[in-house]
Formats: sequence, structure tokens, C-alpha cells
Amino acid sequence: MSEKWAAGAITALSIGVALFPVDWALAAAITVWAVGMWATNAWPPQVTTLAFFLIVILAGVAPPSVVLSGFESSAWWLIFTGLIVGVAVTRTGLAERIVARMSTAATRSYAGIVATIVLIGLVLTFLIPSSMGRTVMLMPIALAFAERLGYPAGSRGHTGIAMAAVLGVYLPSAGVLPANLPNVILAAAAESLYQRNMSYAEYLLLNFPVIGALKALLLVGVVVALFHQAPRPAAASVRKAAPWTPQERLLAIVLALSVGLWMTDFVHRISPAWVGLAAAVVCLLPFARLMPADALNKDISWVALIHAAGVIGLGAVVAHSGLGEVLGRWLVLVAPFDQGGSLWNFWLVSTIGTLICLVTTTTGLPAVMTPLSGVLAEASGLSLDMVLMSQTIGFSNLLFAYEGAPLVFAIGYARLPMVQVTKVLLVLGAATIALLTPLTYAWWRLLGL
Repeated sequence: MSEKWAAGAITALSIGVALFPVDWALAAAITVWAVGMWATNAWPPQVTTLAFFLIVILAGVAPPSVVLSGFESSAWWLIFTGLIVGVAVTRTGLAERIVARMSTAATRSYAGIVATIVLIGLVLTFLIPSSMGRTVMLMPIALAFAERLGYPAGSRGHTGIAMAAVLGVYLPSAGVLPANLPNVILAAAAESLYQRNMSYAEYLLLNFPVIGALKALLLVGVVVALFHQAPRPAAASVRKAAPWTPQERLLAIVLALSVGLWMTDFVHRISPAWVGLAAAVVCLLPFARLMPADALNKDISWVALIHAAGVIGLGAVVAHSGLGEVLGRWLVLVAPFDQGGSLWNFWLVSTIGTLICLVTTTTGLPAVMTPLSGVLAEASGLSLDMVLMSQTIGFSNLLFAYEGAPLVFAIGYARLPMVQVTKVLLVLGAATIALLTPLTYAWWRLLGL
């Protein structure tokens, strides 16, 4: 009954928005409906996504090429290939072998387990420039690690470890310039619009200590608090490692080559998506015997793929309709700024970024907020650099899963319950607003920003 009430309330609100006498009302109404349905899980996400495609196209808000652009995006193909590679890593036994070689010193407590997973994700942030690529690499290993420690799928401990894996490689990456797509878009837009060049070292010094390192520590604390469950190592059989199989060796080579190409994409300029697709093709070759022929039908979550295409398509529709710019300018007008560049004003600017992400998702935030940064700087009394950099808080402060493609992948791959995912994100979001935003302001002021 609650799901029916949620769907009815969201639909009624959307109809009310559509009645506003402005050009962008219909786009806003459809966006409110899609975001609301995804956030509340009132309908299964794939049903909401397909309905979103249909409504936008029939209403003429955007052409099919825009609405369905998610299927053409590199992020979608990384999710698709990630699901395939993840199945191969599990089916060949390579994930279990890697887990068996992981240090067990930190597995005596749940906090140590979660901290180990987050630390691995943090290290990968500096090695692999694609958040989806990192998620693809770590998720099967983390889930095998959970099983080995006595956390079956669906248990509290298993869910927490999966959340630590995906959020550990995604949220702190806002503090490392080439580590995810929104960072790169922000840097490019700032250079184009304001002639502001951001170096790797400068960006790292400004953002990583709080938004990277402290965010990772906060993530560990939240996951442990919400999902603590004592490990049961005895549930995992301790046996002598078997010899490597030809399939394990081949897959290890494929993964090593993929990581190498991901790490050096600034040299060869090949998108991480196409590197991942090449790895997936190898995994699917019949003579490679890395996964069963029917794996695409049995082991791949097409729900996650449809949902991901809808999330990416929403950002494209928002940009095409001009709704993102309208929303940003409206938020600037209504924000109750004080005189001078105070902490309150910085908090408001950061919150504006978080709210815009709810509509545009993370990849759309810099496209909307960067052109508004000059107006925001003037209204808030903050420096232009501080306003531009405040977007990194928005990148790392997701409130709902649909805002980030790696989370969509993780939900489909690990079968994570949406309620638990949302709980973690909301708690992290509140803690980021209350604790990390003031600390970021203090750190930037200390550095003279």
C-alpha cells in the first residue's frame, strides 16, 4: 500500500508541476516523476525507466536520440562490460584466489574488514581513472571476500561490504582530478569559461584531505554502524591453494592488460569503456571458456542496464530542455546569502550543488553549475575558485543511488536492497553536510583559497 501511495503522490505532484505556465514545465514534471519514482522505488526501476522513455518521446520534450543517449554513452558500456567481467572473475575462481591471498590481519573485526575494502578502493582511485572500471574490478573480489568470511548473500555483513566496495571507489574519488568524469568536466569547463587551469597537485591538495581521506573514514564508520556483523572465518573452508587453471591465467592477463590501459589512457586516448568492451569480448569467446555460453541470459542483470540508461538519459533530457540552467538560476535567486564569504554562504553553495545533482546526476552538475559560478561568487561573497571547487562536495554527496552509475551497477550485480542503499547514502549525506562541509571550508581558508 505504501508503494501505491508513493506512486500516487509523486504522479499528483508531477501533474501539478506540469500545469505551471512556463515553457519548461512539462520537462520539469517528467523529471520530478522519474526522480521521485526512482528515489522511492515505488515502481521497479526498469518499469519507471521504460515509462520515462515513452513519456518523454510521446510528449515531445526531447527527441529519441537524446532520451535514449544513455545506451550510447561510455558509462553504460562500462556497466555492461563490468557485469560480464564480474561474472567471469567469479565463475573462473579468480576472485576466490585473490581473496585467499589477501591479508587476514584485518579480518578479526567487521571494522577491519570494511576498512580494508575501502582502503583498497582508495588505492585504486590513484591507479584507474574510471570509477566504473574500479567498481568492476573490486566488486567481485569484495563479494567473494564476504562469502569467505561467513557473510552469505543477503546478510547484513554482506550488504555492508558491498556498499563499502562501491562507495569506497566512488565517493572519495571526487578528491583526485582524473579519477572520475565529473572532475574532468569541471576542470575543462573552468578552463573554458574562466581560464582557470587546475593542476593535479593543486586539485589533490585542496580536495583529497577532506573530501577524499576523511570521506573514506566517514564511510567506514557509517557502514560499520549500520551493518556490523561479527565475521565467521570458520564458515570459509581453509584449504591449500590449487594450481592455477588456464582460465584463471588468461583472465588474469586480460585484467592486467585492462588495468594497464586504464592507467595510461592519457597516452593512448582509448576510452575506458572500449577497453572494458574488449575484455568482455575475450570473456565471451567460446574457446576461452571463461564463462558459460548462457551467462548473458542467466547471470547478467538487464534491470541494472535499463536503469542505468534511464539515469544517463535523464541528464541528457534535463540539459536538452534547459531545465538544469533554470533550476540553477532559481536556486541562486532563492538562496538566503549573508553579506560576505561566510561559512553559511559556503554551505548554501555546496547544498545547491547537491540539490542540482538530484536532477542532473553527478555528470550533469558541472555543466549546469560551472556557468553559474560567477553569479554565485558575486552573490555569496566567496571567491570564484571556492565556488567552482564546491562542486566536488556535490560529486561526493549522493543522496540516492540513481545519481551515480557505479551504484546502479553495484545494485544490479550484488542484488543490494534499495532501502539499505538509500539509508547509507542519506546518513552519509547528512554527515557530509554537517561535518565535512565546514571542515572543507576551514581547510580551504587555511590554504588561502
